[in-house]
Amino acid sequence: MFRAALFRGPRSRFAVLRATSLGSLLAVAVGPLGCESNPGEGSETHFVCKTDADCVAHVDAPICVDDRCVASDSGSQAGSGGSGGGGATSSGGSDAGTVAALDGGGTGGGSAGGTGSASRTLSVDFVAPLGLPMSKCQTFSNPFGRAVGIGEMRAHSTQWLARLWVYRVPGAVDGAVGNCATTPGTELTNLIYFGQALDDDVALPSGVAMALAAGYGLQIAIDYGNQGAVDDEPAHVDFTVTPVDGGFEPAALGLLTDVSLLTPQTLGPTGVDVTCVLDTSVQVAAATGHVLSHGQAFVAAAGATTLFASEPWDRKTAVAKGHSPALSLASGSSVALHCEYFVNGNLLHFGGDYWGVKDEQCSLFLYHYPPVSAPLLGSCN
Repeated sequence: MFRAALFRGPRSRFAVLRATSLGSLLAVAVGPLGCESNPGEGSETHFVCKTDADCVAHVDAPICVDDRCVASDSGSQAGSGGSGGGGATSSGGSDAGTVAALDGGGTGGGSAGGTGSASRTLSVDFVAPLGLPMSKCQTFSNPFGRAVGIGEMRAHSTQWLARLWVYRVPGAVDGAVGNCATTPGTELTNLIYFGQALDDDVALPSGVAMALAAGYGLQIAIDYGNQGAVDDEPAHVDFTVTPVDGGFEPAALGLLTDVSLLTPQTLGPTGVDVTCVLDTSVQVAAATGHVLSHGQAFVAAAGATTLFASEPWDRKTAVAKGHSPALSLASGSSVALHCEYFVNGNLLHFGGDYWGVKDEQCSLFLYHYPPVSAPLLGSCN
């Protein structure tokens, strides 16, 4: 059963159909990102957990022992919980990635919040057959070799990507690029970066960072479809991480989306108007929107404040919008998503398999702090 809604965009008027059932929400596994803080013995504070994944945001206590987050033993690796992208490990293929130190390296001392070390760049090279949608993954060991907070993330690719995902993965080792064991995006708990622009830069506020525990590495997952004229087109991705100095407050990457949307099966422009209500209070440091090949515009706003805008949509330059100082959004706040598309005669399916000609998205990713109990930050309709 569907209900019709009239959408009035800034330039035109569109008719929209919306499903009454939310359906599957991107097949997201809503495992915990952070943990509840409870008083321990005496004046000590500990964080409640069930698996190591619950402790990943707590860089000084990344291991779950007896239902609380504790510091790791010397030389130990963080257990087996909540690996990003379903814990996909790269396999097969002859292409190799590299870890490069920028600006001369450095090994300064300091706390687990950052050591003054230089940035590190993780590189992935692969070949894309003509017209064949594909996902490729590659894992890397902890590029700093110790617990750090990542304060800035920069992405560069030589070809336009449908999506670029970066996950924290427990026990990750350096591997070759290969097929992903699980479709990227089906697990969001350990996601630290999402983008699709050729060049993107997410710089978190001073004293805020994505926690990377000593026993965790990173996985880069790439969704790509070669729509050009060259078969076996080479593609290259660089992902650069910069640590913070001193202690930090852990950040997370959350999502607002409504996959129940359907647009009319008519030719020409159409649009959707989505209202999301936060079920938690967050500080928003940056935001990025996501549509697929039919997308023509994306605007996200909280009241009179624009969170993200790409109008008209440009897949090559739809970079994350940073907010300094961070924006305070209280629980119950409304966020409006405005997405426009050009429909080529196919009924668009939101939240589908991502590759069909009928698939689309109207999703907003928010870099925020503090971490919350699930990557879905609220409900949208």
